Amino acid sequence: MTDKTGSGNYDIRGIVYNAVAEAAGSDLDELSDTTELITTLNMDSLAIFELAIELEEAFKLRIPDEDIDEIKTIGDVISYIENKVV
Repeated sequence: MTDKTGSGNYDIRGIVYNAVAEAAGSDLDELSDTTELITTLNMDSLAIFELAIELEEAFKLRIPDEDIDEIKTIGDVISYIENKVV
């Protein structure tokens, strides 16, 4: 398994990668910051909704639907979370 951890109080990168892998049914080694949630991982709206809920719970934040629509890649997810919790 590849180490996808970040630094700081939160292991944002690791939590995001694990959440995406679980929601998409993918292996961590297949993921990168440029991996697209819909086109590469074939995540449907339900999987993305479940991912958003998991991230909201993990980071104690609210992700509005309009923000979810703008998130395309794993890197987008990480940047979004970093901007909200840091």
